[in-house]
Amino acid sequence: MIKVIDIICDLSFGDTGKREISYSLNKSSKYTHSMRVNGGSNSGGTVHYELNGTKGVFKLSQVPTGIFHGKTCIIGNGCVINLSKLHKEIRELENIGISCKDKLFIARNAHIVMSDHILEEEREGKIGTTKQGIGPCYRDKYNRTGYRMEDIFKEYVSQKGEIDRIWCEGVDIEYFKPMVIDLYNYLYSPNEEISILVECAQGFYLDIDNGEYPFVTSSHTTVAGALLNCLPWNKIDKVYGCIKAYDTYVGTKKFQPDDEIFNKLGDLGMEYGVITGRRRQCNWLDMDGLIKAARINAVTHLVVSKLDILRELNFQEKDQYWKVRDSQGWTLDCSNVDDFIQFIENALYDNCGMYFENIQFKYGPEDEIMI
Repeated sequence: MIKVIDIICDLSFGDTGKREISYSLNKSSKYTHSMRVNGGSNSGGTVHYELNGTKGVFKLSQVPTGIFHGKTCIIGNGCVINLSKLHKEIRELENIGISCKDKLFIARNAHIVMSDHILEEEREGKIGTTKQGIGPCYRDKYNRTGYRMEDIFKEYVSQKGEIDRIWCEGVDIEYFKPMVIDLYNYLYSPNEEISILVECAQGFYLDIDNGEYPFVTSSHTTVAGALLNCLPWNKIDKVYGCIKAYDTYVGTKKFQPDDEIFNKLGDLGMEYGVITGRRRQCNWLDMDGLIKAARINAVTHLVVSKLDILRELNFQEKDQYWKVRDSQGWTLDCSNVDDFIQFIENALYDNCGMYFENIQFKYGPEDEIMI
């Protein structure tokens, strides 16, 4: 049975360091399980890990971050699975000494990204997607014409040659069968107490309903979306909302103001997409947007990353750019890092005080997060 759930969600446009935060939190014995609940191979995050005294960097995509700490990992039914890329990711983890055997499970009703989904998105590419076939896969899910993980057990799939559409690139479909579970039966088994750290992919402003449509992803990126993966709301303990000290966005819409300082900020922060390698557009932190996302997700703990990058920019520019903005585009200048931190804290406690507990600022990827 589920004992407790903590959820990590992005309050911006993605790329806020959720995987680093999950890596830090998963060190705790509080959690037995690590779970992903939406998106697919379009979501990527960098993890700075330490394993047997050796430090390294790994780019995760579909596998939950808890795998680095021996947690049982689940890919929920809200995700869409690229089997070929998942197999590659598992092999890359094995190469650094991390086994997914008997540690990684996939909900039977999670949908599979097919080869024609990817080809379709590669042809169209209207709004700057990652071209991973995610949108067409979710479309087929809601059209009730998609393939789910449970379908790999059905004889007609191989008999009719449909297996060729499941983009496995030579991976034997039998490889994945031991990973498939009935998520409800697994989570609500009376034989085990389960404590889950949930990872929402992408960001609030990419959510299909709450984001800046049509420049959105095809899934629900919110806490409410996470609950669609057989998770009960009354078991939620903490919600960790993640932002950076400035905003970034990858896509075709105009987001970055015409000022060279934002290119400098992007260079300092190495703002390039993990999956696509595309340069991220930069802007100052949107406080109205942050408050909205924190309210809707009922955030209890805010984690602000890359304060070190904004501090370095201001060191080079003599404290000219401790800035935030509102939804109308107006900017507010803070005089120094302390004023910047105080402004964010006051805004969150004043507007989200009924459930808000804590704000933590990260000055680098290896800073630990307090539970």
